[in-house]
Amino acid sequence: MENVQPQQTSEFNDAVGYLGRINSILYSIDEAHHNLNPDIWLRGLELLYSELVTEIKQEEREVFRERSKKIAQIVNTHLRLMQNPRMMRKTPITQEIIELLKDYETDLRDIYKKSGLQMKLNADSRHAIGR
Repeated sequence: MENVQPQQTSEFNDAVGYLGRINSILYSIDEAHHNLNPDIWLRGLELLYSELVTEIKQEEREVFRERSKKIAQIVNTHLRLMQNPRMMRKTPITQEIIELLKDYETDLRDIYKKSGLQMKLNADSRHAIGR
């Protein structure tokens, strides 16, 4: 956005709130992964993408959006089959869906780690939240 002037400093710090949102999203992703709930898992990954999008290079953003669309199509097809009472028992979550979600999650978590948001660089943990 060209209308926004980058600021070097601010008297406000949203780091705790921001990291709290990411932590909450990661918890829901972990729960969905554990329960093999592809719909909630994917929604959590989309939320994580939304929080990390500023850390993703502009040219890579479209790749992530396309991956998300592809996974969503596969997950939605699976969910439609699950809604059919005759297909419920015959349509367990497939290994393909699990692998697509795991790979997408791994890439997003890698961005989270490389961005420096996961752990403050200072070796002294007392500075993890800031002053």
